[in-house]
Amino acid sequence: KEKRTRGLMYRKSLGEYDGMLFIYRSKKTLCMWMKNTFIPLTVLFIDERGYVLEMKDMIPNTETPHCSDNKVRFALEVETEWLKSTNITLKSRITNLNSVDN
Repeated sequence: KEKRTRGLMYRKSLGEYDGMLFIYRSKKTLCMWMKNTFIPLTVLFIDERGYVLEMKDMIPNTETPHCSDNKVRFALEVETEWLKSTNITLKSRITNLNSVDN
């Protein structure tokens, strides 16, 4: 739980394909924030089948909550600029999420 609470706080950079995946046992409304986070991030809210339902850009060093409109099982935080260079969009499917260790 401590890792989940800390998230990507205090990091100055991420590797090219790095991010943070938050896994929850059951579907729920999730909220993320950017307190003490220096990198512009986008959070992808993902359902239990791996489909991206929502994508929200977050501004560094803010405490504004960015909450899902849907109940989801996963949240994936990635660098905003990196995400723009991919083909990941709403309704994209991210696979193998359940095989990642908590």
